[in-house]
Amino acid sequence: MATHAVAPGQTIVIKSVPQTLVKRVHETVKQNTSATSVHSTPDKDPKCAGQFLFYANYASGRDAQKARDTLQDWVDDKWPSTTARRPTIMTKQSFDVLSFGVFVTGAPQFTEPARIEHIFARLGMLHTGGKVCAIKDGYAFFVNFADYEGAQAALEAARSGRLYCEGCELQVRAQRNTLFINELVGQMHEAGKRAFSLDDAKRVGDRMKDWAPQPKDVAALLSRIS
Repeated sequence: MATHAVAPGQTIVIKSVPQTLVKRVHETVKQNTSATSVHSTPDKDPKCAGQFLFYANYASGRDAQKARDTLQDWVDDKWPSTTARRPTIMTKQSFDVLSFGVFVTGAPQFTEPARIEHIFARLGMLHTGGKVCAIKDGYAFFVNFADYEGAQAALEAARSGRLYCEGCELQVRAQRNTLFINELVGQMHEAGKRAFSLDDAKRVGDRMKDWAPQPKDVAALLSRIS
């Protein structure tokens, strides 16, 4: 069955599997879960060059959730490598919606989204699920990056006065997941810490008033910046 024919909640994504462990992961998914099909493909994320994505389809969302828990236990307790980073496991539904967004204003009225995409694509990889969304008659936009670094590059370019569209300077603010990671990093710096744990991240999310991530998404978000 093709992956795109299955509801996102019925598909498990395993991200950042090294090529040397592709066969082992495939066997583990088939032997320990009720997957109806398993497919691997090279990860197109530049930060994951040489690694693979796995898509495992299930007959129901409940089966997919059970498989996610089983596979997470396997990765936590029996990951067969002491050097390769452990992969991230999530439903495709969570994988598709995770992005790092910025809110852009200052563009001339009726600016086309394609023009904004061209400007921001130079700063980082845009999210495949929805790159640019225009609002307010085309002079304000949401721009979604696939990783935190891209969103940060956009914020820094705006702070430095280097973002223009048809002669108009663009203003950029952090949104949603970008804001969460900014809050997390800022609080860790204030506390004098150089690293943060999953529990640290969840506490920051609990304290946020706006756009706090769902607890189930926090680990996946952290995997995008580590």
